[in-house]
Amino acid sequence: MLANPDYVFRKEVVRDLLLFWSMPGERACMLVGPPGCGKTTAVEQWHARLNWPLLVINAHKRLRAEDLFAEMLPNERGGLDFVDRPLVQAARNGWSVLINEINAADPGVTIALNDIAQSGSRVVVPQTGEIIEPHEDFRIFGTMNPPGHGISHFGRQSIDASTRERFMWIEVDYPTEEDEVKVILNAVRPLFGPSAADGEDPASAFTLCATRMVQTAAEVRRLGVGRSDRPDALTDTMSTRVLARWARYWVGYGRLPGAPHVALRRAFTDGCEPEIAQAIHALVTLKCNVADPRKSGSGQRNA
Repeated sequence: MLANPDYVFRKEVVRDLLLFWSMPGERACMLVGPPGCGKTTAVEQWHARLNWPLLVINAHKRLRAEDLFAEMLPNERGGLDFVDRPLVQAARNGWSVLINEINAADPGVTIALNDIAQSGSRVVVPQTGEIIEPHEDFRIFGTMNPPGHGISHFGRQSIDASTRERFMWIEVDYPTEEDEVKVILNAVRPLFGPSAADGEDPASAFTLCATRMVQTAAEVRRLGVGRSDRPDALTDTMSTRVLARWARYWVGYGRLPGAPHVALRRAFTDGCEPEIAQAIHALVTLKCNVADPRKSGSGQRNA
């Protein structure tokens, strides 16, 4: 992962990561928060700025312990050898491992992390019986959505208490309005060209739009499952990642009537249930003061 010079670090997340990173004996850290709030990116950019190796695994229901530790693979002699997988590689070399959506894996796989995540313990490779003394710089990071209900959490498993207690837990929420506006402006800046001769940032012209976008997203999140008790709570939400894509498409469709609506459909809502998309676009009309071309009948074919 390359360092992104435009990445906006959040003070409270940096504080917690720094404590974990510098605390003697700490080995495992879990970042928990809503979808798309920046959990994975925070870990990736932390390592990119430190120029520290990070191996990334995306968990899923078919993930096996062998995919984490070691597995038998064909060798050039026509035989089979046990080959180190990410956790063992990192333990030997003092690297970091990031397991994304860790609770999407089977509980039997996450329980297999107990020994390797335990501070001060040695690592036993189950397939070979080899005992490894982990490098002192070895770290494990995990990310997961918070326990709860909603479409974003379907297929997630409960993590065993014995596994949970081995991690330092860092709560990550969506950025502040100020920080999300910065993220949006950084996303659209390349579309505006170089700065003016007087040093003025051309992307600053999009600041008002960015602010309205963030306010729209905040309202969508407030009305979402897990944050609203309403029976019609939204089962989709708008992440910071969606905001960045929406902004780029908004600039791209800037001359099209109803550009904010068209851009958001391309970035997100055309993948939502119709009633959810309708509710979100009603908020866009309200917050951005721009009519939806599908409602007005203008530009319907291209919107």
